[in-house]
Amino acid sequence: MGPNDLFVLPTWTKVTHHPAEDAVLFSYSDRGIQQKLGLWREDRFEELQT
Repeated sequence: MGPNDLFVLPTWTKVTHHPAEDAVLFSYSDRGIQQKLGLWREDRFEELQT
């Protein structure tokens, strides 16, 4: 990855980011609208073994 690159991950994905320089990370959730529409689902699971 290089300058001005971007990556997108599903919210359930675990990720570790090790930037060589300063980085700006954004987080977004559509949980609020999903709850209002009755579409919200939450599953809990144990951490996957890698």
